Amino acid sequence: MKTTIERIGPIQASKYLENRTRNRQLNKRTVDRYVAAMVAGAWELTHQGVAFDKEGKLFDGQHRMAAVVQSGKTIEFSVSRYVKSEDVPMLVVDSGHARNAGDRLVIGGVVDAHGRMIYSILRGMITIDTGTYDARQLHPHEARIIYEAESNNIDFVLESFGAAHTKQWNSAVRASFAYCYAFAPKEVAALAVLLKEKTGIKKGSAAQVFVNALADGRIGLESGGDRINSFAKCLWLIRCHIEEKSVERVKATASIFNWAKRQRQLANVPTIADVLA
Repeated sequence: MKTTIERIGPIQASKYLENRTRNRQLNKRTVDRYVAAMVAGAWELTHQGVAFDKEGKLFDGQHRMAAVVQSGKTIEFSVSRYVKSEDVPMLVVDSGHARNAGDRLVIGGVVDAHGRMIYSILRGMITIDTGTYDARQLHPHEARIIYEAESNNIDFVLESFGAAHTKQWNSAVRASFAYCYAFAPKEVAALAVLLKEKTGIKKGSAAQVFVNALADGRIGLESGGDRINSFAKCLWLIRCHIEEKSVERVKATASIFNWAKRQRQLANVPTIADVLA
């Protein structure tokens, strides 16, 4: 195997894609994630690049090449070419243990610890910001940008609810508190204390309903589209607490996401979309 460093642009990447071996189907989300990094200038040269067999057919790196085509950028890659076709280890390519997104935050020096928890909060804050649940993985540079802008809010959540994931203090609760702490720190911090200590809670208050809902498991992390309901419930209760409204039961409305974004804007706090722009 011979390895070199090469600059590959859209035209050359298209040719490589046309001459590739049998491979898995392209994953659009992966390509989009790579494209975002390339367009942002955050793609970095590493030993993980593209590889070709003896006949010059691409067998590893199709997602990277598709991203080059889609982004229109010329990117430097480590390029490996095998001398003998029988030397290509297809059975073991990409068979190692992949680092998860939280691991990358710690290994990359973005955070000192609790990478998985912080990453789940970041993803939750994006869900609130968009009002939709997107299962795509954040590229490391996106996670870094958001964390650097939201570190104070996330640190508050970790200090308030601890760093260990629990059924009660799940990412929907944490992300909602982090998102709202940015524009109403005093009120949100007071609510966090009430939820943890469960003392001094007024009857018919949002805090009382919140405590009961957490205890009954009515604010959990459902899968897929139902997950949105958990975020909506948390935000609605936080809003009722901030506005000192009396409540009887938990409600979830789609408009609550717009309320949360609007509160950030009124307080001159960037939304997650603003941070990533």
